[in-house]
Amino acid sequence: MTSVSLPSWWTRFVAGDPAATARATTACESALRGAVRRCLGGGLRAKFDSDDVVQSVWRRVWPGLRDGRWQFASPAHLRAFLARSARNAVVDRSRRHRDSVDGRADVELDRLPAH
Repeated sequence: MTSVSLPSWWTRFVAGDPAATARATTACESALRGAVRRCLGGGLRAKFDSDDVVQSVWRRVWPGLRDGRWQFASPAHLRAFLARSARNAVVDRSRRHRDSVDGRADVELDRLPAH
């Protein structure tokens, strides 16, 4: 089994250090943005702003990251968690949008990528 090389800030992040948590969010920002863009493929990009979705994901997960609510073995696990959170945020927005458009089912939730 090979050992995973962790960034220097990782241990402080796992311990709940606020500065390291901020560093983790900076390190994961592009991965989160990419996950949101993948979820917003096709017709969803015209309906939702990817920056708004990214901000809503950070707003949802930041308290848990800051308080140490979740434990991550590596930055890859944190990025996977953020990708799942991005997908959930897009699903939530899509449902709200669908419900607000007189119940029209013009957004196909089952076509969203799993990651």
